[in-house]
Amino acid sequence: MAANIGLLLGAGHIRETFKRFRVFYAATIPGIFCGTMLLGWVDQTFATRVLGVITILYVTYVIIRPNLHLPSSWEMPLQLPVGLLNGFLTGLTGSQIMPLLPYMFALNLDADRFVQAVNIAVVTASLILILSLTYAGLMTWQLAIVSAIGVLPALLGAFVGNRIRSRMPSATFRTVVLLTLFAIGFAFLTNINTFFSAAAG
Repeated sequence: MAANIGLLLGAGHIRETFKRFRVFYAATIPGIFCGTMLLGWVDQTFATRVLGVITILYVTYVIIRPNLHLPSSWEMPLQLPVGLLNGFLTGLTGSQIMPLLPYMFALNLDADRFVQAVNIAVVTASLILILSLTYAGLMTWQLAIVSAIGVLPALLGAFVGNRIRSRMPSATFRTVVLLTLFAIGFAFLTNINTFFSAAAG
């Protein structure tokens, strides 16, 4: 969340973007609580791997159909269902990228507005997720302290990312986003976090 706040402050257009996607942001809130309530009922490894497969398939589809674009008339009607689904998957898996990134990507936003729209969503979802996990008894002080340790390097990364993005052509930015999505999907599919945890132990 610290990294996303850093990106949010560096991208500009905060008021404009928040107003444009306010329905999406609001819809994620009940979705997150619903997803979190199912944490104890659903196999987390299976859910994360399914999300990884969906992410990789999406990236593959966009590479095959590079001109994929969402008509402007669909932008507002889709905000409610996409926001609910994004919140649900956030609460269930902890990942906030699907279908947030495909939705924003299909609107062909410029780099700054894309980053801003995504980061407002992630900051909002992170705050709600903290409340939801705390309410469900899954957030502990130990986890909070471990998370806090990563704040400074996250802010440094956000600063560097803001500087690089300002000099990056739109086509390159699009490619970087897709490669990042593919890497995230691969990490979900292979459950790489479990691998590193086992290696550290």
